[in-house]
Amino acid sequence: MKIIRTPLTFINKNWAILMMILIYLTSATLLLGEACIFKIVFGVPCPACGFTRAWEHFFVLDFKGAFEYHPLFWLFPVVFIIILYKDDFKLLNRIYSCMAFWIVVLVSVVGCYILRWIFVYPNEPMDLNRDSLLFTVIHLFKKIFGLI
Repeated sequence: MKIIRTPLTFINKNWAILMMILIYLTSATLLLGEACIFKIVFGVPCPACGFTRAWEHFFVLDFKGAFEYHPLFWLFPVVFIIILYKDDFKLLNRIYSCMAFWIVVLVSVVGCYILRWIFVYPNEPMDLNRDSLLFTVIHLFKKIFGLI
């Protein structure tokens, strides 16, 4: 009989990594006011920007708010379940092995990212972080070379 893995098995095997992620997210948010490393470094939101806030709205049954923060927030757990259980269920393994599935996921994420830049910018979560590392370096170069 085949033993099916559970999310607890995953947590038990990867608890150190999960704890590091949790510590990073908590400390980055408290110290920098931002948890997204992409936005901290580059100053622009990453394609996943708004996922956390979308789930916060989802868990309090504010589905409209969840979709406003990120329309694809539901996609992460679907992909996670497929990856986690691909070895336990043939259907999930077939989906995981199907290039078309990954192309649809990629096109959905990139397409959603572009549409959010067009229709949501400059509102949250698609706003710029002008205190980012990249913006700071650009400003420094402009100052050094007299472009300001």
